[in-house]
Amino acid sequence: MEYNIGNLKRRSQEVADESRKGANTAKKIGNLFYEIVCEIESIYKETKKKNFILSYFAAVISVVALILSFLKSDDITVDGANLLGCIVGILSLLVTILIGFQIYRAIEIENKIDKKLDSIESRMFESLRDLAGRITEEKIKEFENRVNKFTDEELKRPPTN
Repeated sequence: MEYNIGNLKRRSQEVADESRKGANTAKKIGNLFYEIVCEIESIYKETKKKNFILSYFAAVISVVALILSFLKSDDITVDGANLLGCIVGILSLLVTILIGFQIYRAIEIENKIDKKLDSIESRMFESLRDLAGRITEEKIKEFENRVNKFTDEELKRPPTN
């Protein structure tokens, strides 16, 4: 996944460095795309770090469980039914915690995605509005120039009576 993010960054920077006509728009789109890729990368790194912490925590619990199983006391009598009940209870608790964690993560990621999409949407709307404004201004100036040119030609022409 790291390679793909680097490739996306490179491609978006190429779009940002576009130098043909309309490069200003290409630069804005490229910069926007580059920011999106950077945000995705930061979310990926954050998730990767949290997964490492969770894995480390699971390994520590496993080591503690192994130590406790080797140091078990002979004073405690445990029959099969009690042991089975304890195992089922512990597994139920762990599954409940994992499901709760997954639900929490899903909601958290959904909220992050919604925020990013809103941000992207507003930036794109602003860019399009600016572009539409510039195009409209250019067309108005072009029309005014044509009207002025036509008016100047009409004023220079001798009257035909």
